[in-house]
Amino acid sequence: GNNSNYGGNDNPQEDNNEIIEDNYAINQKVVPAPNLSAPEDITAELKVELINNNTGKHVYALGLADTGAKSVFIKRSVLRTIPHTIEEVKIKSQGRYGPPSEIRQQATFQIKLPQFTSSRTINITAYIEDNATGRHDIILGLRCLSQLGIVLDLKHKTMIWDDVSVALTPPGTLSAEDISNIDPADAHLPP
Repeated sequence: GNNSNYGGNDNPQEDNNEIIEDNYAINQKVVPAPNLSAPEDITAELKVELINNNTGKHVYALGLADTGAKSVFIKRSVLRTIPHTIEEVKIKSQGRYGPPSEIRQQATFQIKLPQFTSSRTINITAYIEDNATGRHDIILGLRCLSQLGIVLDLKHKTMIWDDVSVALTPPGTLSAEDISNIDPADAHLPP
């Protein structure tokens, strides 16, 4: 397992994620998190691009696809780097480690999953974690993975989205340099 403070008892009605592709919004129906018969939760690290249309910079975060979490969670410190909207909520969340916490806000923002494709933008709503102690900046829970249609292929140890397959990377695999490397397209932008 990972050393994060995410997951648990959240409200499925709160999820409102959609994929925007070629300027069309594909509204995803709110679906209950499917029950998996896997003996343990599946987790895999991935690179998440947080879209900052204000500066044009590519901001990368360390993501975790986690079937043990139901919803999407993001560290408040990461939100400061991108435009987002805030909505008040009151959710109790039971993490895998540590005591239950109360989440008071959720944020809506845009991300991309550049390991799969750079052409799809996802509008995502995530619960904001103020005291997250795990190494991951953003957790993509089971309901989000299901809505996006991401397939976890345990036999071949891959994640598949839109016919693009990437290796399942266990937690602890990606380094800070893997995530925070400067995008060559940003070389002309101020730090």
